[in-house]
Amino acid sequence: MASSAIEESEKLEGELAKGGSDRPKTSESQAADRDERAAGGPDPWLVAAVAAGGLLAAYGGVVAVVPWRRRHGRRSAREPAQRVLGAWRQACDDLGLGREYALTAGDVVSRQPGEISVHLHPLAEISNFVRYAPDGVTDAAATEAWHHSDAIRKAARTRKPLLTRLRARLLLR
Repeated sequence: MASSAIEESEKLEGELAKGGSDRPKTSESQAADRDERAAGGPDPWLVAAVAAGGLLAAYGGVVAVVPWRRRHGRRSAREPAQRVLGAWRQACDDLGLGREYALTAGDVVSRQPGEISVHLHPLAEISNFVRYAPDGVTDAAATEAWHHSDAIRKAARTRKPLLTRLRARLLLR
């Protein structure tokens, strides 16, 4: 029995020398705990921030690419009639009328101020011609339609403030 008492006291002395369970942790053990947490995976807030940044970058890419692709597709259609109608649709989009399908070309022209209607009126005539007589459309008519559409785009951009254009662009209309 004496030998077991001696062994038990030696165990207790060893635990006290090592730093028993009721003693506060030292900085070495706290550092080890941090290393164990780091080995378990990245911080969830960091993962969430990286995911949010990735989504924001992807949306920014979509906002930059979709309108360009739409315009490029309209401009490079195979048939001249499709290019003319694409120029008309692009002009309506640039004027913010892309979702108003019930408007006639005359209605669109009458709603616009002088610097825009100067180019909008000839474009409306060309697009009406294409709608009702699509067989006689030439490449020259498509080129002229896009010339007018580009001028309308430039005039519409100068009339709208930057924040209004940015909001419309971010909403992908």
